[in-house]
Amino acid sequence: MRPIAFFLSSLFIFLMTYSVKAADCNIDKLWRVSFGLTPGITEPGKKSPMVNFVSELADDIGVKLTYEITPFRRSIISVSVGRADMHLPMLQADDRAFIDENLMYSEATFFEVPFYVYTSSERNSLDSDYEDELKTIETEAKHAHFFPFPVIESDCIECSLRKLMLGRIDAFIYAEQTTEKTIKKLGLEARIRREFYRAFPAKAVIRRNECGEKLDQILSKLVPSKRSNAIHPAFRPKANSSVESN
Repeated sequence: MRPIAFFLSSLFIFLMTYSVKAADCNIDKLWRVSFGLTPGITEPGKKSPMVNFVSELADDIGVKLTYEITPFRRSIISVSVGRADMHLPMLQADDRAFIDENLMYSEATFFEVPFYVYTSSERNSLDSDYEDELKTIETEAKHAHFFPFPVIESDCIECSLRKLMLGRIDAFIYAEQTTEKTIKKLGLEARIRREFYRAFPAKAVIRRNECGEKLDQILSKLVPSKRSNAIHPAFRPKANSSVESN
């Protein structure tokens, strides 16, 4: 078979297979969920808070749930190629609903993650325009694009906090829970000043197709009411959050 003929034949088979899968939306009966490995929220080997929360959602409407817990990148790819119906959790950094040509964020917010600006306790309280006041701000590398001002990428939270104490950087900005654990580990509780930055919504990543839109509508109805009665505090709407739970 000539190369061009082989290519066209393969493309036809792929498109036919994709069309069958796209048309065969089984979201009313089965949720295939891929959880990104997140310490304290989704961890392998036990039923973690995020898994419990989604399991309860599925039980509420009589849907079967299958799931896996994998590294984030692999989890998102599983949704992109159609092996999973949704990935959880994913922080939304801005108001864009679409991630790329294949994926979008859910409208529903599952929980919020507060970010704080950490500075030395010797520094005065920050002004509202502290971006001009702080010249060197570090953050965890994967979240550098979250901020509308220049930040320095860091692959080591502990290293950044030590640099902060030595005066080598002006501030560190990152998620409260993870940062506070490291601060406690280093015994720096009394030497760090904390200022709330904002809370980022944690959402599901779903396919940008008819089946994904159907799942999005289901989640938009289920998640808010489930959050209002959530047992685990991570899923309860935060009173001081700037994020609205959709």
